[in-house]
Amino acid sequence: MQVEMSAQLGRSSQAADEARNSDNDQIKIVALQSLFQANQDRAMTFVYEILQPTSTSSAKVKEGAIKLLGRYHDPSGGERATRLLMEIALNESNQKLRKFAIYSLGRGEWSEQKFRFEGDDQIVPILQKLALSSVEREIASSAIDALNHIANHHEDPRIRAALMEIGINSPSRDVRQKAASRIGEMAEKEGVSILPDLVKLFDANDDRELKKHIISVISKMENPEAQDHVIKIAGTAKHPELRKRAVYVIGQRGSEVGVVALGGVYAAEQSDDVKNQILHSLNETKHRSGLVQLMEIARTDPNLKMRMKAVNYLGRNKDPDAQRFLEELLK
Repeated sequence: MQVEMSAQLGRSSQAADEARNSDNDQIKIVALQSLFQANQDRAMTFVYEILQPTSTSSAKVKEGAIKLLGRYHDPSGGERATRLLMEIALNESNQKLRKFAIYSLGRGEWSEQKFRFEGDDQIVPILQKLALSSVEREIASSAIDALNHIANHHEDPRIRAALMEIGINSPSRDVRQKAASRIGEMAEKEGVSILPDLVKLFDANDDRELKKHIISVISKMENPEAQDHVIKIAGTAKHPELRKRAVYVIGQRGSEVGVVALGGVYAAEQSDDVKNQILHSLNETKHRSGLVQLMEIARTDPNLKMRMKAVNYLGRNKDPDAQRFLEELLK
């Protein structure tokens, strides 16, 4: 009984110590934030001490110090903060702290206009380097997120160029995919034509899964040229999987231009797998042209299996013309 009570008291004491330490950490972070507001130079002195490899500060305090650096790395008084963030992002052994530093490099006090990107010329090249060379995928992903955040607040052609370089040359498929997605998001937000960039990424990569991802990114763009290019891929891509993905996204998009184009793609297609996807896309569309093409395939396709599939799809269609067509087949 005494042993059990001693153990319980030990656990209670440990919990109390942890609570006190947590409270102390919170106080230290708030004190550091207040000191930054009062005297940035003095605050930076404490930050340097906190982030030294020999520092006894807790991980929570170190994370708080890095987040505060992200708020003060503007050239009006934060050049030292920027340099320290870069140093941590490149060389810190603790991956979590590196991620916090990368996160902070992409974020400043935008709402108060304290951050002036033009003064931090090394940020984009360093983030690009991290995305390209980091063995840890999370570090590379964080660098892309930081680039994207800067792009949301500041126009700089170097960011698109950096994402292109990452999308082509990163050794990681996941990282290349993320770069392609961010380029596509830039098109949506900036209203600029980045289709040539995505086409270049598509052509430069041999990875089939990445190519399929880029097809999906292009299909989301709101301009006719992008949709025309997806239709082109549906008809001309060398591998059936790529043609099938293009057909799928055309069907998902559901534009009448795309649905009409699928008829021509079907006529030239040799792969039954791709033809099956075209039939599915024609069946899913709300445009009448899809129904008309299904009836034409059911009537005239020399491939009996495809004709039967088209008839099966027509049986699921509630349009009276589809029912009349089926009745005609029975006469």
